[in-house]
Amino acid sequence: MEVKLREALKDMTTKEKIDYVWAYYKGIIIGGLCLLIFVWLMADGLMHKDEEPVGVTILSGTSLEGVQAVEKAFSDQVFDVYVDHFYHEDGKMEENGHQSIERLSTSLAVGQIDLFVIDQKMAELMMLEDVLAPINEMIDTTEIQIDKKDQLILENQWYGIRASQLTELQSLNKSEELYIFIPNTARHLEKTEQLLK
Repeated sequence: MEVKLREALKDMTTKEKIDYVWAYYKGIIIGGLCLLIFVWLMADGLMHKDEEPVGVTILSGTSLEGVQAVEKAFSDQVFDVYVDHFYHEDGKMEENGHQSIERLSTSLAVGQIDLFVIDQKMAELMMLEDVLAPINEMIDTTEIQIDKKDQLILENQWYGIRASQLTELQSLNKSEELYIFIPNTARHLEKTEQLLK
């Protein structure tokens, strides 16, 4: 015979009612509270989600001070720009080269790099792996004013812009020998276009 909750609680004191409900319904109560907390955290996370920064990755022989100057120059942007630097000089990576290459490969694969600043030799190697895309295929270049001498044309396509043409990158060591590229996996193309104007 089923006993209804009201009938069971009818002749009990408040403490007995609480003990009775807890004894028979604690799983449902705990599950309901967990579900409520989960829903609240999900909703809060969606409403307060921060925008991803535009990723600028640089491979150069620039000192820490030069990299900090680049970061400071990019801090004036309306949106966040994350600058990542890998020390690279004469074809050699820093001490932890293997780990740096793994981190760089992962960043490229998941689309964390929107602008890639490297030298022409490295760019040609990356083109063999289809890592880089022609700039005019990724963004609208009609408003980007770059002299032909500062464009890197490879395989009859416009792939790079001399790094010294972007004010924020002028503090890089040998910026006139470095070029700005857009990887195939870049995700923030509108903001990237704004940086290059």
